[in-house]
Amino acid sequence: PVFSFERCAQLRRPSAPLPPAAAGLSPPYAVVHPGGGSPNKLWPGERFREVIRAAAGRGYAGAVVLGEAEEGLREEWTSASLPPDWILLDRPSLFSLAVLLSGATVYLGNDSGVTHLAAALGLPGLAVFRSEFVAAWRPFGKIATIDAPDVREIRVADVASRIKFG
Repeated sequence: PVFSFERCAQLRRPSAPLPPAAAGLSPPYAVVHPGGGSPNKLWPGERFREVIRAAAGRGYAGAVVLGEAEEGLREEWTSASLPPDWILLDRPSLFSLAVLLSGATVYLGNDSGVTHLAAALGLPGLAVFRSEFVAAWRPFGKIATIDAPDVREIRVADVASRIKFG
């Protein structure tokens, strides 16, 4: 048999109420994870916010998720202004994150564990990668990748044209 990333087993999506901080979200909503385990894998936060503003302009609500690895990004994101109907979730539990992702319509993130969880749950979306890592670490399933030798070379227009809001 031929191996296919799209045919990999997916996790069963948990069915539970959204975490209290995200309880006001209803589909369609997006989840954005601007973090990752290494600074050289991080697409700039302002570019994520430009895509978020574009999504909000198309009627999308959403959540920006930060975890333990994003300590260096916390100040930037807590002081940033998000559009109405967008929330910042800081360090949700793994189960709360899985529930949040399970109800989302689309995902955007960097090369990170959260991206792989979103892929395992069958969520469509886009992941920003350094070219050197995409062959070995790209997520399976419905999450496409966009890559460059340096993620800062990836333009907002290129991400916005590849992610499917609506």
